[in-house]
Amino acid sequence: MTIQSSTKAAHQRCKDAKVIVANGDFETGSLAPWMVLSSTPDPKYYLEYFSFNVTSPGLISEYAFTMTDFSATTFVQVSIGQTVPVCPGQKYELSAVVAITDGHNLGPTKEQYMEISVDGFTIVSVPESYIQGPPFIWISLSGTFTAKTWTAVVMVTFTATNILTAQWGVDNVIITPIKMT
Repeated sequence: MTIQSSTKAAHQRCKDAKVIVANGDFETGSLAPWMVLSSTPDPKYYLEYFSFNVTSPGLISEYAFTMTDFSATTFVQVSIGQTVPVCPGQKYELSAVVAITDGHNLGPTKEQYMEISVDGFTIVSVPESYIQGPPFIWISLSGTFTAKTWTAVVMVTFTATNILTAQWGVDNVIITPIKMT
């Protein structure tokens, strides 16, 4: 009976689907329930995470997740993520506001990347032509995916090669169901 009532609850959840990313706007002032899923190098020594009062081109928000690399290494990669409830077969739109800068105002570079993936598949990525020096300029990105199971892992990955003081930011991560016709 428990399985049947759990299935009923899941189907009802799918019928009443709403925004499903917890703290996607980081307005709690905390990373939770997002988690650092991987980091090279170890973030406690080389990376600085901070949320702050964000008023910059493209975004006005009390908090956002931003990160600065102070490692001076040749490779930095950090992924944050969370597991979200979804409905198998349902198509969703994922949207987010992102920013990335090389810290040196060098203009477009292929040495930095940011992508947002669901279950290991890239849904949106920052175009290389967008990456620029200070200040942060936030842009909106969106893409779609179809859920395969009852949960999905949403992951934001920041990567830099051979860049000191690279900065990244993400805010307003939203996943919404697309109405099926």
